[in-house]
Amino acid sequence: MSGLDDLVKDEMANAKTATPRAARPRPEKLDRPRKPPAEPAAPAWESLADKRAHGAVDDTALDAAVTGTSDLRKQVKSALQEERARVAERAKELATVETELAKLAVKESQDVATLRGRLEELDRTLYRAERDLKAKAEAHRVAEERAEALRAEKKALREHLAMMVLGSEARKEEKLRELLDVAHRRPER
Repeated sequence: MSGLDDLVKDEMANAKTATPRAARPRPEKLDRPRKPPAEPAAPAWESLADKRAHGAVDDTALDAAVTGTSDLRKQVKSALQEERARVAERAKELATVETELAKLAVKESQDVATLRGRLEELDRTLYRAERDLKAKAEAHRVAEERAEALRAEKKALREHLAMMVLGSEARKEEKLRELLDVAHRRPER
């Protein structure tokens, strides 16, 4: 802002102390006649003070222009200050958001690491449990086959025992009939 004010002050000072400029020579065109100037222009060396002295510049108009320029400068300065304040506030909000996002990212990383560790531990435990299950399933299958073989052997032994008992009973019955026949054949005394 102060750079703009300094620039305006320098221009105003230069205008008060202006010196005549040397005109650059123009190449003249031979086939065209020169036009005479319509109005005599103010000499280039006239400063604002000279113009005021000759009455070419109205003091009230000049004061109004300077006041208007000053007012515009103040408005621009105020708008820039408001914009800077708004940008600073927005930057502060964004910094807060970035900080919160960084905190969330760290927490999320920690949570992910914890869950990965737990998953790896569960994977190892599950592997051991499945290996144990397979071993026990095999043991169960073997035990089931053994139990079935023992059942079959028991059934065969029962049938054999029943046959033996029946055979024994049949032999006893036959022996008892023989004895009964012998007892019936004996004379009575």
